[in-house]
Amino acid sequence: MIALGQLGVYLYQAIKLRETVRAAGEQSEAMERHIGEASRSADAMEKIATTIEAGNKAIIRAYLTVTVGTIHLFQERKGPGQADLKFETRPNLTNTGNTPARNVSIRIAADILPIPIPGEFQFPLPGNEVKNAGIVGAHQTTVLAATVKDFVLDDEVGAIKEGKAKALCVWGVITYDDIFGGSHQTKFGQWITWNPNGVVVGYYITGQNDSD
Repeated sequence: MIALGQLGVYLYQAIKLRETVRAAGEQSEAMERHIGEASRSADAMEKIATTIEAGNKAIIRAYLTVTVGTIHLFQERKGPGQADLKFETRPNLTNTGNTPARNVSIRIAADILPIPIPGEFQFPLPGNEVKNAGIVGAHQTTVLAATVKDFVLDDEVGAIKEGKAKALCVWGVITYDDIFGGSHQTKFGQWITWNPNGVVVGYYITGQNDSD
């Protein structure tokens, strides 16, 4: 009788031990799930923080844009004692961002090209780059300049100004750094005409205007 009672105690203890082991296992699994969820939550928060940081930088950083501008020079023969003028273009370089653009470097070229511009034209850039041209402050505008290499025939000037068969074209690349150490590039291309009243009208060349 005592043996049976003792056996019952052993069985009861074995059952309880099994329940304890099972509970411990379930608790361990629950802890692992909690740790996994916490890890995923931490990863998600890190991604959110990284996204917010990148978004803030995108809002704050400098963005250089090249627009047509209003002052461009056409060819004029000034006569004895005065310097003749070639076609010259002066597009605007504007920082539309909220912080300065640093280490600005400029490569710009101008020429009289057929309109429409031939598809095979490569828009070659000059070898002489204007390096470290300075800083363009937030919401500030500076003026670029490029002069064509050669004079055209005087009787072609009017047609070029109107953009009938040829026009004054300008293109180039601007590189710069933002305040966060990122490097960026702006590519631009325009052709310029004059209305009869002297007002300059510019057109952006397809495929030649891009930025990051």
